[in-house]
This record gives sequence, structure tokens and C-alpha cells, in this order.
Amino acid sequence: MNRIKAMVVVGAIATLTTGLAAPKLSANETPLQLAQSSLAQSNNDFDTQEMLDAHNEWRSKVGVSNLTWSSELATYASEWANDLAARDFTMEHRSEGRYGENLYWGAGQSATPTDVVNAWGNEVNDYNYSDNSCSGVCGHYTQVVWSDTTEVGCAVARGTHPDYGTQEIWVCNYNPPGNYVGQKPY
Repeated sequence: MNRIKAMVVVGAIATLTTGLAAPKLSANETPLQLAQSSLAQSNNDFDTQEMLDAHNEWRSKVGVSNLTWSSELATYASEWANDLAARDFTMEHRSEGRYGENLYWGAGQSATPTDVVNAWGNEVNDYNYSDNSCSGVCGHYTQVVWSDTTEVGCAVARGTHPDYGTQEIWVCNYNPPGNYVGQKPY
């Protein structure tokens, strides 16, 4: 059977239909306990300055002001990353929408903060500024460069995957949020 060496999904729920088996539970183990036990690293185990710089690099390309790092948003993102990891690394946005939010999931290799933000930023290829439209996925890009956004905070939860070895889910939250229907990001 062919194996995928690395898989990355950005901001969407992905269904992999290659016959991969779900993780095996021991007799007294719940799915939540399995997910919690697979978390390998804390949610601040990355270079926050690199994350901030990667965001600001994309923002500088369109002439909007730099973001600042928010510990409060990072804590908020950490809570959600842990929750998603505990639910088998589910790709799902928070329902209350208090802040803007971007998600990134990867397996088989570890991403850097620059990799994560560039995955979102490269959605610029699907964005048409003149008519404020998308020909694919571009909402992560527009949130990164949303001119009214002033703060960002991010977190990552890492764990094991039965077929890929490692997996991780990144969450970034933005204040104030962007992506208002009918409004251009900058």
C-alpha cells in the first residue's frame, strides 16, 4: 500500500479515504484519554517572534501595519488547539466567533511558524482584490492581511498519528477579527 509521507490541510476539514485505521484504544481507554496522552509538546513550543514576523511579512506586502503579539489571544488559541487535539485533531472553528481564527493541520512532519503562515498567505493566488473575490480558498490570507486587525496570538498542539508518526494543529486568533462580507481586507 502506498503511504503518504506528509499531509497538510489548511483551514478545512479533510476526509482521508485511503483505508487508514483509527488509533487502537486499550480496554479501559476513552478516545479523549488517547488523544490527551498523544500530546507530545506544549502549545508554546515554537518561536512566537517567527510567527509574528511571518504575519507581518505578508502584511508589509500590501502596506498594512504590523500586528503585535497578544498573550491573551495565544492562551485563547492554546485552549482551542488542546480541545481540537483531544477530539482527534478535528479541524473545526470555534462557534462563537469572538476573534478571527485560522487553522492549520499537518501530519508526517513538523511545520515552522513560517510554514504555517505561508500556507495561509499563499492563498493570495486565489484572491482577486479588484472585485474582492476568491477563486478557491483565500479567507486565511485575507485574515492575515486584514487592515483593522492589530493583534495575533497562536498555539500548536502536537501528538502522534498511527500512520504518519506525528501530527499537529495550529490555531491563530486575531483581534479585531476580519473577513467581513462585502469589505476588502485593506
